[in-house]
Amino acid sequence: MRRRVVTVLLPQPEPEPAYDLYQEVRKDAENRDRGPLDPRAIQQMEEVARRRGHDWCTAVLGRSFPGIARSSGVDGWTLIVADELHLDPPLPPRIVEERKRRQEAEERRAQQTMARQEREQRRWDAALAAAGVEMTVRENTRHTGVRGPLRHAVPKTDVVSGRSRKHPADRALCETPGRANPLHLSEPVNAPANCNRCLDWMEKVRTLDAPAPPTAAERRLLDW
Repeated sequence: MRRRVVTVLLPQPEPEPAYDLYQEVRKDAENRDRGPLDPRAIQQMEEVARRRGHDWCTAVLGRSFPGIARSSGVDGWTLIVADELHLDPPLPPRIVEERKRRQEAEERRAQQTMARQEREQRRWDAALAAAGVEMTVRENTRHTGVRGPLRHAVPKTDVVSGRSRKHPADRALCETPGRANPLHLSEPVNAPANCNRCLDWMEKVRTLDAPAPPTAAERRLLDW
């Protein structure tokens, strides 16, 4: 059976043109839109849209231009008529305002991202200095969150924490010993670790030859 592809045109919002000749242009376009569209007319519509650009087409139609394939015949003829008249109308105020709000929102998100990255870098620098052991940072390549993959602190050599917990080299500090399903980690990346569990362990790890921290009983004796 031959597949049939049907293009459905979604309802378009009401036009809000910002130029005086819109009604005249539209009427001329409606008069030209009689019967089936000639392929040469479609080619002309596509050529005008390509040459003039998306913003110009949006300004002429008074609403966002979805492309010739998703436009009505009248819209296509509207572009041709406006091109023949050498019109260069401004964008509708609503679209200008929407773009302004979208740009402001993007700028806010960029500022928030930069602030978060600076906090992560400060925390990582402090944790690295306190740990006193060589570390790399590697991403979890199996799972990705909204802010990207989680970045783990990974020791270059075996280290320990507490009395005897071992953290193997090239494995994330947060991984429990003997984990059956190890994390899938990337090659080292030039970014701070942001795994909270890894950062908590950073305060506790030491090299294998470093003395173990005193127990609670030993600390009480030292404080006596």
